[in-house]
Amino acid sequence: MPETTASGSTPPATRPRAQSAFRPRGMAVYTATEKDCLDSAGEAQECVICFEEFQPGDELGRMECLS
Repeated sequence: MPETTASGSTPPATRPRAQSAFRPRGMAVYTATEKDCLDSAGEAQECVICFEEFQPGDELGRMECLS
């Protein structure tokens, strides 16, 4: 049984973590296919943040429009 704090709750470091069921609000998480990895000209698509090229099977996230 995990330890508890003075308030009776489980410390964050020992709480069980959600696996693949976790979905951040406003984020659509999906697995990349070959179609997601190439643009309309057939060039490799890359992450706009880290510039790493996408590979089929990568887990990707797309921000949803919240307006």
